[in-house]
Amino acid sequence: MLAYHYGRAANDEKGLEYALKAAHAARDIFANQEAVDLYTQAERHLQALGEEGYWVTAVELYLARSNVLMSLGNLNMAYEDTQKGLTLAQKFQATHAVAEAVVLKAEIRYRQGELEEVRELTALVVNELQASATPEQMAKAHIWAGWATGTLHDHQQALAHLQEAEGICMAVQNNYLLARVFEAQSYAYYLQKELKLSLAAMQKSVLLSREFSTPLNLGTAYSNVGFVQFMLGQYEEALVTFDEAVRIGRESGRNLLVMALANRGATLSRLGYFPEALVDFEEAIELLRGMNYPGLQVETYLFWGFEYSNVLGRWREGRTHFEKAAKIINQHPDGFIEERARLLIGLGQVELNEGDLRQAELLLHEAMMVIEDKELYWWRPVALYFMGQLFVAKLELAQAKQFFTDALDAFAYSGSPDYKPLVLLELARLESDERKQELYLRQCLTAVREGTRLTDRIVCLGEVGRLFSDRPDPELHQLGQECLREKVDLQNRTLHHMPK
Repeated sequence: MLAYHYGRAANDEKGLEYALKAAHAARDIFANQEAVDLYTQAERHLQALGEEGYWVTAVELYLARSNVLMSLGNLNMAYEDTQKGLTLAQKFQATHAVAEAVVLKAEIRYRQGELEEVRELTALVVNELQASATPEQMAKAHIWAGWATGTLHDHQQALAHLQEAEGICMAVQNNYLLARVFEAQSYAYYLQKELKLSLAAMQKSVLLSREFSTPLNLGTAYSNVGFVQFMLGQYEEALVTFDEAVRIGRESGRNLLVMALANRGATLSRLGYFPEALVDFEEAIELLRGMNYPGLQVETYLFWGFEYSNVLGRWREGRTHFEKAAKIINQHPDGFIEERARLLIGLGQVELNEGDLRQAELLLHEAMMVIEDKELYWWRPVALYFMGQLFVAKLELAQAKQFFTDALDAFAYSGSPDYKPLVLLELARLESDERKQELYLRQCLTAVREGTRLTDRIVCLGEVGRLFSDRPDPELHQLGQECLREKVDLQNRTLHHMPK
C-alpha cells in the first residue's frame, strides 16, 4: 500500500524504498510475478531519481529481480538485469557486488548452456576476486564451476571444485549452500553413472534442504532424488518423489515444475500410464514456450520421444520430438554430449522401424562413436541392442547375435540395465541350442523382475511364456503358462492406461 501511495504521490525516494521492500517481501513468499512487477515499479522511481546517484540500491534491485526472473524461467531478461548490476558495480569498484553479479551471471549462463563461459566467470571469482569475495560467493563459484565442468565430462575437476565448495560451507556453517553442494555432487556422480553414490549425495541434500533451504530448493532436491531412483529402475518410488516435486513446483518455481513434469512423464511412461504421461509432457512444453531454457527443452523432448512416442510405435511423432531436440543440441554441441548420444539412438530407432535401414545404421554407428569417444558407457548396451535389431532386420543373424552378445557384456561395465531383458530375449530367439536358450530365457525373467519398462515386461513375459509353453518338460511348460498368465494380468491392469 505504501509503495502504491508514494508512487501515486510522485515521491520517488519513498516510492523506491517501499516498492523495493514490497518486492523483496513478494519474492520471499514466492509471489514471483508480483515481485517482478514491484521491482519494475521501483526501477521507475530509480530512473526518475537518477541511477548513478542511487547505484547501491540499483545494484540490489537488478540482482534481486534477476534471481526472480530466473525462477520464472525468463533467462534472457535475468541476464540483462545481471549485466546492468555488474556494470554499475564495476564502475563504482564495488568488488563485493561484482563477485555477486559474476556468480549470478555464471548460474544464468549455465542454465543457457554456455558452459565455457561459466568456467571463465567462475575462474574470475576464484582467481581474481578471491580477496573481496565472501565465503558464500566463493562457494557458489566452485558449485557452478563443478556443474559446468561435470557437464563437459571433466569429472575429476568437477569433484575437485565441489570438494572446495563443501569445505567452505562446512567452515562457515552454511547448510543452505551445503545442500546445493551435495546436489551438484549427486549430478557429478550421476554423469559417471555411479548411481548409488549419486542417490546418497542427493539424499543428504534433501535432509539439509528440509531444515535449511527454501521450498524451491527442497523441490529441486526431490526432483533430483526421483531422477536417480528412475535411473535405478525404482519407478514406483520415483513417482512418489516426483509427485512431491511437482506439488512444490506449482507453488514456488516454473523451472522446478518443468523439470519435475518431464521426469514424472518419463516415469509414468515406464509404468505404462501413458495418458497421464502425455499430460505431463504437454504441460512441460507449454510452460517452456515462455522460457529460454535449452537444457530443460532438450530433456523434455528426448524423454517424450524415447519413453513415450517410440515405446508406443508412434515413429513420426517421435521423429518430431527428436528433431526439435536436435535443433537445440546443434546450437550447443559441447553442452549436450550425452544428450547427443541419446538423440542419435532415438532417431536410429525411428529410422529402423520406418524401414530406412541405411540411415538407421549411420545414426547408430555415429551414436557408438560418441559413446566410445566420450566414454558414455551407460549408453553402450542400448546402442548395441538397436544395432542388433538392425542386423536382424537385414537378416544378417550372425552379426546380430554378436551385437546382442556385446550388449550383454557391456552391462557388466557400467552399462544401463534398461534393455537387459530384451537383449537376453533376442539372444534366446537366435539360439539353436535348447539348453543355452533356456538359460537366456531364465536370465530374461530375472532381469524383468529387477525393474524394467512395463511394456518390455509384457513383451518378455509373453515371449518367454510362449517358448517355454512349447517345451515338453513339465516344469518349463508350467513356468511358461505362469508367464503367460502374468502377462495377461499386467495387460488387463494397465488397459485403461493405454492411449486411445
